[in-house]
Amino acid sequence: MQNPGYRLAAHLRECQFTFTRQCNCVPSALFPNIRISNSTSFRWPHGDHMCSDACKNRKRLLTQSLWLGGVLSFYVVFAGCDSPRTPVIENNDALLNDSVRNVTHAQSSPRDYLGAIFSRYRVAGSYRDDGRVRLKFEKEGKPSSEVAPLSVWFDPSIVYLKAYDTRLWSDRNGISAWIVDPSTHNFDSQVLRGPAVERRPKLKVLLTDLILIERIAAGLAGPPPQLEWLFADEPMKGLFEPENQFAFGLQTNIEGQPCQAIVVTSGTDKYTFWIDTQFGLVRQVDLPPVVIPNEPNQRPKTMQLSLELSGATFDPPTMSPRAESLPPKPKFVTRFVPLPPAPPISTLGSKVRGIEAMTTTVAKDSPEKPAVLAMVYVANEQSSLVSAMVLQDWYRKFPAALQTKVLPIALMEEGIADMPAETQNMLRESVTIASVIDNRNEIARSLALGPGSLVLMEMDGRVAWIQPLLTPQSLPALGTVVADVLNGVDIPGRIASQSKSDANAYKRVIATEYTKVVEMGLLKTQH
Repeated sequence: MQNPGYRLAAHLRECQFTFTRQCNCVPSALFPNIRISNSTSFRWPHGDHMCSDACKNRKRLLTQSLWLGGVLSFYVVFAGCDSPRTPVIENNDALLNDSVRNVTHAQSSPRDYLGAIFSRYRVAGSYRDDGRVRLKFEKEGKPSSEVAPLSVWFDPSIVYLKAYDTRLWSDRNGISAWIVDPSTHNFDSQVLRGPAVERRPKLKVLLTDLILIERIAAGLAGPPPQLEWLFADEPMKGLFEPENQFAFGLQTNIEGQPCQAIVVTSGTDKYTFWIDTQFGLVRQVDLPPVVIPNEPNQRPKTMQLSLELSGATFDPPTMSPRAESLPPKPKFVTRFVPLPPAPPISTLGSKVRGIEAMTTTVAKDSPEKPAVLAMVYVANEQSSLVSAMVLQDWYRKFPAALQTKVLPIALMEEGIADMPAETQNMLRESVTIASVIDNRNEIARSLALGPGSLVLMEMDGRVAWIQPLLTPQSLPALGTVVADVLNGVDIPGRIASQSKSDANAYKRVIATEYTKVVEMGLLKTQH
């Protein structure tokens, strides 16, 4: 059986290393069963991350989107080598319509062959797939994977997009877009309505809403490249820069179809397009692996990322796509409206019993009585250790006058007392602020604290502020909160008032948006 202090001891050994670690950028909303605690970066609401600049740059390279130019430049890091040869194109009207031709690679370079494949999408009269992003990883020593939808349906009358938690439907009656996200009640059941677009829409016309674009592009594999292949004026123009190289790779069967790999190398990264050699379309794209920074004395963890375009075909459909239903009681808007902040937690303003006695004991040697208690909850989780170390480092930098007014405490999970002495000694060496054991975890339970949560209290136990994690980035705002508490500001009351004001303002904007939808005649039957 694993030593109960093993995880905490390991976290203690790597804590300083953790502070310099880059964000791994695996969005929990898309892959909910993957829990990676390799970054001090906190998660934004709805599962997003705060990434380091290096991480943002890498992700931008993978999913760069030139929306203003109307070209979704997906995977712009792809590029090609020079070749004077021309691809061989065979007519095959029995298989496809007149506007699409079959392509063979027998006498063409890999660069030209892939370019010819993309040109087929640009003139296709119809296309559909059941695409999905697959993330492969190791879980408890065994191979595992999770998937997220990334599919496109296009025919002369309908465009239907499923990209992560977003859905978009376009037909002769107009555009409908909605978000499938239970954590936000499907983005508060907002449904975007837009006017009808041309049969083969431009990307800048099909995708205009900033929140919709952001959510589509935020997925680990970025926006669906099928959109660019179908609707961009120059599909994947950035792929064919001369400094990168193309090569024919292996051959294999995917969904029973013979496929030829085209490997595109850009620096140290490799991207593999699997081309159906019979029907001339992309069956799969393998992306560079996602490398999780290594822990001390351990090898880095690697996750494999692929776009699987199951069921891809240019054949005209015999029926309409089976789209998901709109959210219940939809709120129709002409643009997605940012959601108001969540209501304040109910424990703000409440009083915690026993705090006065606890703080009196801890602060008995203090020259004057503190006015604010800053308490971080330390459990057997890496995030809690990070929060504790951030708190104590921040406190050390306080002016002497302020240090006498603030009492930092590490509230220890009761189970820590039962851990091996070696682990407890390591903990005491790392967390040097005063610590107390939370008997029966009563305080943590009463305030619904998670590991690493920070609580600011007045010395009588009244809760003034709670935040899920303490990070260096959150310190400026926290400093303002501490100053307000010291100045006697009723923070819980102010937050409650602001929350009510935000909710009312949101309702007014939603009502205005609905009026616009009606005035524009966008409530015709769609989807």
